Amino acid sequence: MTAAVTVWAGRSGVWRVVIPSSGAGTSPTGFAAGPPWIAPGSTEPPTVRVVTNEGGIGNASVRLPGVTIDGANGIRGKSVVVHFGTTGSLDAQPGIANDRVACGIIETNKPLSF
Repeated sequence: MTAAVTVWAGRSGVWRVVIPSSGAGTSPTGFAAGPPWIAPGSTEPPTVRVVTNEGGIGNASVRLPGVTIDGANGIRGKSVVVHFGTTGSLDAQPGIANDRVACGIIETNKPLSF
């Protein structure tokens, strides 16, 4: 699968986009989303690195081997978390600040209706 990611952050920098093992949660530190998901047969979580320009916008397209939308390695329904920076843990602990800054859910595009 190829992931096409756009980050519109309002500031320049480097961002990591990761798929946690659970769906979205409600904790302020992102703890409920769980640790990074690792596809069966892989040793590292699929991660997309995005660099934003001075206007805070960045795009990246990355092939994620072993990842599919549906099936055994499917990511549909999982959350996606944006981390600021290139270092630091991709996991989160309850009540401890981390670099998770945004999240969402992976789902099928739906047609716009007016």
